[in-house]
Order: sequence, then C-alpha cells, then structure tokens
Amino acid sequence: MPASAYDSFYFRDRYGSPAMRAIWDDRAMVQRWLDVEAALAATQAELGLVPASAAREIARRARVDLIDLAAMKREFDTTWNPVMPLVNAVTDSSFRVRLAHMTYIDSARHDTVMRYGFLIESDTALAKRIAADQIHSNNVYAPMTDPRYMTLVAVFEYLIGNTDWSVWKRHNIAIFQPVAEPRPLLAVPYDFDFSGAVNAPYASPPPGCADRCSCRTMAGS
Repeated sequence: MPASAYDSFYFRDRYGSPAMRAIWDDRAMVQRWLDVEAALAATQAELGLVPASAAREIARRARVDLIDLAAMKREFDTTWNPVMPLVNAVTDSSFRVRLAHMTYIDSARHDTVMRYGFLIESDTALAKRIAADQIHSNNVYAPMTDPRYMTLVAVFEYLIGNTDWSVWKRHNIAIFQPVAEPRPLLAVPYDFDFSGAVNAPYASPPPGCADRCSCRTMAGS
C-alpha cells in the first residue's frame, strides 16, 4: 500500500499534478545537480581558473540520461553517503565505498559498542581497477594534473561546499598516474565529511567562514 496520499495512484492528483511531480522527480534533482556543476565550470572557465575545454567537456557530460540512476541508488543504499554515488556516476576514477555496521569490543572493560561506519576501496585496489600507478610524492600541485579531471574535482568540491582538501599535501586527495599514454596525473578525492552536503555534526567551517560548512571557496587552480 502507498506510504502517503502523494504515493497513491488514487489520491495523488488531489494533492499534486504530473507537472509538479516532474519538478520533484529524482531525475530532475540529479539533473539540477549536474546543471550546477556545468554552470560552475563555465563560470570558472570565464574567469580563467579552469581550461575552457574542460568546462565544455563537463557541460557535454552533465546530462541525467548519461547517469545510471539505479546504480546511484544501489550505492546510496550501501553507503548512506549522498556524495559518493554522484562522484562515481560521473567518473570511474573514484573510490568505491560501502556502509558497514561496526562492533567495537573493549577487551579490558568487556564493553561492546555498535556504530555505523564505512569501508573505502584501498589505493591499491583503485590503482588496479583504473590501471594506474600510485604517486606518493607531496610535491604535486593542481596545475600538474590532468586539467579536465582536476576541473571536475575542483568544481565538484565547490558544489558540495568542501574546502577540506589539498593536492599539494595530498590531504583527502590520492594521486594516480594511468599506465596508458599520455599518462596524466589524476588527483582523486575522498573523505567529504567536512562538506556542507554531508553536514557532519563535528565539522567546522573553513577560515573566514562564520557559518558552519555552508559557504563556498573555490580551492582549485
């Protein structure tokens, strides 16, 4: 049976319309996310902060009909993370994550605590999956990486309101270099808990922002 009148075939048109349901449809929601991503990339290109070719590529691919929504739903069900499914929907060069129900046992006090957590794909597993080498150097900075991929990362981090990352220090960023020519450097992001999209209760705002995790700063270059 339907959970509410809005889900009911019999009653739903009493409280809405096909046009209104289309506005709030999941496909429309994801398309709006992609529209924001494309608009941000275009603006950054106009300001000379990202390559124009990268912005055009993002705009070309920012279409919901190119996204596997069923796969996004499956990943959300296994991660409970609203951000990772979108990252993995737009690029294969991203970490896979699964939700886990963790049991912590304190053997000294014979105490047991159960918490939700997650399991993230290892650097080694990701490198094997995308056929790339891991780069462990700390002297890689954003302009040295693949411009199209770096634009995607920087604009995405801006979209979700996250400044807690750094290519130079490899902070919440892992560097990979595909084995196939021309062997570009890829700065793969992870750990979005300080973003406004996740809004973790322990997250703190970046310097210069008074409102917790809700203001945005373009951290790419």
